[in-house]
Amino acid sequence: PAQASAEVYAQRTVIIERAHLAWGLGALPLIGYGVAAGTIGFAAIMVLVNAITNIWPILLQRYNRVRAERVAARG
Repeated sequence: PAQASAEVYAQRTVIIERAHLAWGLGALPLIGYGVAAGTIGFAAIMVLVNAITNIWPILLQRYNRVRAERVAARG
């Protein structure tokens, strides 16, 4: 049972990672607009928020997927 649920969890991490990637890419036009409009502070804050809310979770999902795949492979 642990191996089967670990495999399902590993598959879910891919979906979650893709969602964060889509949201992160969706923020790029807003960041670009901030740079183009000369509001560098705004753009910098958006980059920081994007890193915290999207890049970090993507890395975390990749880390969790490796661990879950390792558990699933034990079976």
